[in-house]
Amino acid sequence: MNIEIKIAVKPIVKKYLSAKVKTDPMILSKTNTYGIFLYNCLVRISGKVRACLVGVDTEKYPEILKVVISEDMWQRRGWYLHPQKQTDFNNLITKMLDNEFHYYMDIQTQELNQKIYPSFLRFREKFDFTEDDLPIKTMEKNYQRYRTSLSA
Repeated sequence: MNIEIKIAVKPIVKKYLSAKVKTDPMILSKTNTYGIFLYNCLVRISGKVRACLVGVDTEKYPEILKVVISEDMWQRRGWYLHPQKQTDFNNLITKMLDNEFHYYMDIQTQELNQKIYPSFLRFREKFDFTEDDLPIKTMEKNYQRYRTSLSA
């Protein structure tokens, strides 16, 4: 028997994850970073059954990521994911996305001598991001802050 839990995520987090692992539903596994993090966040709760999305800001995290947990895992760890852990999961994935973005841009601009703007567009295409998901202005500011932090 498997149990399905729901995790509130940002749309960009769900798209990024979809490019890395199967997310419809995501099967919890300890063979990747995402699964290891979620596995270690699971807890047992006593008393009344509480929904996993209670206490999560659904305006900030409007998407739902369905995660399937095996019977063995939920008996060992539990099935409840605290709202703060859902926020931490979003932050982890966002940080991983930023790191991949910075690495990609460094390779494109420093090693391959590509122009910045087309590189931004190619990065967005790689993950099927739209302007709503990741605006060019945001990418520009993010990369500029990153490059400034390296020279400081």
